[in-house]
Amino acid sequence: MSAIQPQVPIDFSATPNERRPNLEQAAKEFEAMFLTQLLKLARESNWTAKPDEEAGAESYLEFAEEHLAKAIAAQGSLGLDRLIRQQLDPAG
Repeated sequence: MSAIQPQVPIDFSATPNERRPNLEQAAKEFEAMFLTQLLKLARESNWTAKPDEEAGAESYLEFAEEHLAKAIAAQGSLGLDRLIRQQLDPAG
């Protein structure tokens, strides 16, 4: 099982304006991770594979879910990243 790993280092000495681009990226990554988990749970609740198909199909579906989640998050379709940014940086 693959997992999305955060790509944004946290620099606590940076000013709010310097942190804003990292906050935007981190919020999008969080939205993508959240969507990946939603898609996985939705699939697991309905999907059953034959034992000989399970390993390959499961890996392929996890890969597809992760990329679909990243695409949805990049578009800002859910708006979760915007809400996160508003909560963490009300001035921005």
